[in-house]
Amino acid sequence: EMTGLSDKLDALQNSIDETKQKLTVAEEEYNQKEELLRERLVAMYEDGETQYLDILLSSRNIVEFISGYYLINEFVEYDNTLMQEVAERRDDIEITKTKLEKEETEIKLIKAKREQTTVVLQNTITLQESYAKGQSMFLWLLKKQKNIFPTNTLL
Repeated sequence: EMTGLSDKLDALQNSIDETKQKLTVAEEEYNQKEELLRERLVAMYEDGETQYLDILLSSRNIVEFISGYYLINEFVEYDNTLMQEVAERRDDIEITKTKLEKEETEIKLIKAKREQTTVVLQNTITLQESYAKGQSMFLWLLKKQKNIFPTNTLL
């Protein structure tokens, strides 16, 4: 049982180490995407929606209008994708943190169980040793009694 607990403990510790590495990478990516999104939102707020309208209205011909419209759509798609990626990264981080907490709790439980098993084994060994000493003492006393009171002399 102790070997099984140690193996499980090692596997969990490896999983925790791997999860921590993934969490660090995910947090770095999240921070980068969030900063990029923040910069885009500030730029959009400062420029306002009139910038998009200005692009379309300043077109000199239909080709410029369509190009401007396409460019605006690309910006909007990029912004939406960026917001979605930030939300997904945030969710991934939360899920990873929850997994990490579960694994750390499980490690604590396994360590406690291993400690409990160790104490039980030590107590069992102590009891066996005491029993063996008691048996030895009983046999010694029995021999002494036979030496003191030989059975043949009573007949």
